Amino acid sequence: MAFRKISFKGSPTPPIEGVRVPPLEVHPSSVLRSPVFPSAAAVPPRPTAEQIRVRAFEIYCARNGIGGDPVSDWCRAERELMGEALGPVGVNS
Repeated sequence: MAFRKISFKGSPTPPIEGVRVPPLEVHPSSVLRSPVFPSAAAVPPRPTAEQIRVRAFEIYCARNGIGGDPVSDWCRAERELMGEALGPVGVNS
């Protein structure tokens, strides 16, 4: 088997003779815990349909049943509960 000479022209640092660098090993758990791939434990659970239903009814009662519609109440309740699960994100409310 013949080896080719590798040119390091333009390389920031050529390898040093006699120094062996072990291959880079990445453990799967370190990848999963990186900021790019948060672990499954860090993802908050979605609110249940019952939780959304209760919050939508509270929204309905707060406006005395006047105006609005059930779909808007449901969507608002879901957004509010998801916001609680994620924690405070910003000042826009």
